[in-house]
Amino acid sequence: MTEKTILSIREACVSDRQSLANIIHFEVYVHRHLDWRQPLDWINSYPFFIASYENKILAALACPPDPANIAWIRLLAISSDLHINNTWLELWKKVKEYFNGEDQVIIAAIPRQGWFQSLLEGCGFKLTNHVVMMLWDGKKIPTERYVPGLNMRPMNFDDLQTIEVLDEITFDPIWRISESSLIYAYQQAAIATVAEMDNEIVGYQISTTSHHGGHLARLAVHPKYRRLGIGFNLIHDILVRFDKRGVFNISVNTQMDNEISLMLYEKMGFQKTNEMFPTYQFSMRSNQHL
Repeated sequence: MTEKTILSIREACVSDRQSLANIIHFEVYVHRHLDWRQPLDWINSYPFFIASYENKILAALACPPDPANIAWIRLLAISSDLHINNTWLELWKKVKEYFNGEDQVIIAAIPRQGWFQSLLEGCGFKLTNHVVMMLWDGKKIPTERYVPGLNMRPMNFDDLQTIEVLDEITFDPIWRISESSLIYAYQQAAIATVAEMDNEIVGYQISTTSHHGGHLARLAVHPKYRRLGIGFNLIHDILVRFDKRGVFNISVNTQMDNEISLMLYEKMGFQKTNEMFPTYQFSMRSNQHL
């Protein structure tokens, strides 16, 4: 197709699922956010736009806010039959029109491919951080620390509302997750633990497994209870549990500027890998010229 091919753009619907699945699985230019949900789980959450030509779906861009005002790019898929830059610009224009007037919205992305990073930079996205990948290789589990009054137990469904509040206190807005996403995380967890002190939940962790090994997906400790060893013991607990299951390769991600987390993971025996991915943000507040 030529650069001047006119695409029809509309919101995605459930009947588009199979066509979108084909693009996601068979096309080269596909970005999928590191997420608890699969890209197609976001159908019927908006904005989720598709571009078609002669009724054939050839591209898609989805970035529904979750939590409110934070819209990660969950999916970008573009057929190799199309001009990548022009197709992105048409879809991106629709997204900005959708959010026009909502000046609190931040649109964010973690590109893992150079072509997507170039598209973001060409549209005013700003580099704000990097996600650092770390790996624990099972050589040695540090000794558990004694923390007076600390109780750790398995997480249960009734804890999630409290955990959402803890999550909001602990993380910057861009990294928070909503209660609905916590439910997805809880349902996919291989190990989920809460730490209690003074009769309240002061920390938690959620870990998953795959054919690659274990992954510490979420760790939070209430700011008032930091530096007591709670995070250390939560990680110690999952290392022991994974070891008993024969899972010896465990990964974790954190932000490059999160020095407290980096120090904790390194103390537990995690080492940085060569994988590091940039984080970009686009603020609608500073782009209200539409």
